[in-house]
Amino acid sequence: MKRSLYLAMAVGLAAAAAPAVAQQTVIFTTGRPDPTNFNGADTSLGWSSGTVAPNTERWSAQMFVIPAGGATIGQIDAVGFIATAYNRLNWKIWNRLPGDPAPTPADEVTTAGASGSVLNPPGEDKPEIDRGFAATGDTRRIVLPTPVTLPAGNYWLSVYASEPSAGSGDANFAWFANPQPDPAFYPPPNTNTPLFHSDASGAFMWRSTIYPTPGFGVYRPTNVLPATAPTWGPNPQSPNYIWNAAFRLLTTPPPGACCAPDGTCSVLNSTACEQALGTFRGANTTCATAPCTGSCCSPGGTCSVTTPNACAAADGLFGGFGTTCGTCRAPGACCMPDGTCTTNAFYQCDRTDGSIYRGDGTSCPSTCLQTGACCRMDNTCAIVTEAVCKGAFNSGNGVFRGAGTTCAAAVCPTTYGYNGPQVPIEDYAVHTACGTVAVAEISVTDSFTLGSADASMFITHTYQGDLKVWLKHVSTGTQVQLLNLQSSATGGPFFDADDYGNPNIPNGWFRMIDSAPTYYRFPPLTTTGINGAHFQWKPESPLAAFAGENSSGVWQLLAQDCGPGDTGTIITWALTLHRPTGNTCYANCDSSTTPPVANVADFTCFLQKFAATDPYANCDGSTTPPTINVADFTCFLQKFAAGCP
Repeated sequence: MKRSLYLAMAVGLAAAAAPAVAQQTVIFTTGRPDPTNFNGADTSLGWSSGTVAPNTERWSAQMFVIPAGGATIGQIDAVGFIATAYNRLNWKIWNRLPGDPAPTPADEVTTAGASGSVLNPPGEDKPEIDRGFAATGDTRRIVLPTPVTLPAGNYWLSVYASEPSAGSGDANFAWFANPQPDPAFYPPPNTNTPLFHSDASGAFMWRSTIYPTPGFGVYRPTNVLPATAPTWGPNPQSPNYIWNAAFRLLTTPPPGACCAPDGTCSVLNSTACEQALGTFRGANTTCATAPCTGSCCSPGGTCSVTTPNACAAADGLFGGFGTTCGTCRAPGACCMPDGTCTTNAFYQCDRTDGSIYRGDGTSCPSTCLQTGACCRMDNTCAIVTEAVCKGAFNSGNGVFRGAGTTCAAAVCPTTYGYNGPQVPIEDYAVHTACGTVAVAEISVTDSFTLGSADASMFITHTYQGDLKVWLKHVSTGTQVQLLNLQSSATGGPFFDADDYGNPNIPNGWFRMIDSAPTYYRFPPLTTTGINGAHFQWKPESPLAAFAGENSSGVWQLLAQDCGPGDTGTIITWALTLHRPTGNTCYANCDSSTTPPVANVADFTCFLQKFAATDPYANCDGSTTPPTINVADFTCFLQKFAAGCP
């Protein structure tokens, strides 16, 4: 599931109390839809709503209440999906009379805004009202062009599609059903309030075939029942709510700065901004405080302040709205998988699977075509180029030992595969910080001293930025964080791409290894991440923390979901254990080679990395912010005292 995160970032001096700002509030909510038993099987069910042949208008009348004092409805969130394509989504409100008789034309609310039509809004994910069934987003956000003010009372609502955009003639919005009272998800005082009406035979829905004549009739098919074993929501279910559709009513969304593609700014609400193809800067922001330009580093390393669109057109790297020009990274040599070399910006080089970026300011070397030992994940060794070893199909994801090296002298690591079942990653628990930790174990019986370790994985998940992942050696207690809510900047927005690892690519593991050139974060990535991210990336904390330990024992890949509305699965993973070779001693911070390799210069090196908040400085692999803290000094002193081999 994809969802938009609006992040407010403020920097400034302490001041007097901030003025009150407009807030959007929920007037009424049915709660989230739940499974229904349809034709003998539990499933997520949607009520057809719109022009569905042979019915010209198939509507369902859904109940809601306006509380004492009345309210002004500015937004309707209807939970459903496109069953057949349509161009417009419509709504209509009726007064609900005592006894809940079927709504008729005489009951229609005639106040401006009580009925209307908008262009089909895009699907969104709103975990507070939907379940994330549809890949394109379940919730249709209808912002009323004219907000409707209603007095306290009882009402009916129908939401329906019209104007087919395909050739079938149908325009069907499938409105998800069966929101049940759910105090676990909506604890008091924010309880959800699904309503129902019934006759002597039980609850039913007023549903139309053609309106106004013959209008609404009783709808209660016998093949629709409460779910027998719901996988979410209340269990057991009440039969009273299965005819309901899921929606909520809100006040008008507050306006904010809207940046148009040409860089101009206007103040609109979020929906109007999206319809204008703009970028909404956040509720209650102003054009004066939310600039529509930012820094853009060109492929050649120069910087200008421009719009995101202009930066993208120049193949530049946009630094974000409001950023100013600093020092851009110079282009460098990029060795391609075929052995050729080009001079590119680092982000241009990283676009090609199997490319090797030689560093900022480097010139094309003569070593792109040089071969050396490649330690593969299947525990074999081959003589290939570095690009082929690390990223090319079939031979990718290996460890390159250097140009001119031989397999006989390579000291290749050993890879151990996971043989257990797939492990579900549960969704974030709504009222706590994160969900339950998923654990997949590999037991190693080989015994040798470690130089380092690395982990490769295939994890399915519909929102990469929700996940934290660690590698743990149970026997020693050492735990290293591999991923930490990956995002395009500190604190977000978080990557909404899917999955770690791509099974459709040979050796398409997502491999976390210290020798990788870059971290899996922005830059060089797009602000949404990479679907099926694969090949080699640097972990958030150094895996050299395992150096010096014995290889034997239980190793665990741990994964935890820390955002609502998405789930995933650890499909499989692999553990690679490295024997000492070169600088694998953590205390040798500067990678010196002259004995003693651990010396006073390493203290200076560690202090510099600590000051720069380099992940290396997270010596103890802590995960609680701030992860780099005074405890890391103690950890470094202990590792230094232990010495280096």
